[in-house]
Amino acid sequence: MKMAVILWQALCDFIQGMKACLTGIIQIFEIEKQQRQQEAMKEQVKSVSTGPLSRRREQKGCVVTLPSRQQSLIHQLGQCCLWNGGLTVGMMLLFQYAFLPLMIYISSYFFQDENEHSQLWSWFRNFLNSLFQICWVFPIFTIGRFVNVIWFSVSLISFSFTTSY
Repeated sequence: MKMAVILWQALCDFIQGMKACLTGIIQIFEIEKQQRQQEAMKEQVKSVSTGPLSRRREQKGCVVTLPSRQQSLIHQLGQCCLWNGGLTVGMMLLFQYAFLPLMIYISSYFFQDENEHSQLWSWFRNFLNSLFQICWVFPIFTIGRFVNVIWFSVSLISFSFTTSY
């Protein structure tokens, strides 16, 4: 009975998390849509020629449009996901496929007996995995999260400032 309650609560929490995730994605798409509409309105205002100099420039084809320096929010969200996921998964793969085999190779020189080596390595591998997760992956992931929060919040603040004025 107790296990069923735990599983039900886990399922409810998972559904609530997915709902929050989808709501956030929809809000980002809405903000992106508002940003595009605002940029289109700015382009319309820029395209209205008010003086003779601007009319002459248009006739000669000398109108210079500067590229927008602001990246889209969806592009920045993708970069955040790639940064967190790529860095974390990359470090874990480096540990599993480079560092651990190197440690096995080095430890085989110290322990010539295969039985001793396998017994020691079964304990030592778990220790190294735990140490790596605690001392390397978790801090890298946490630092990446803080960097992304600061970077993404600055983008949202600048967007909300440009839409309000």
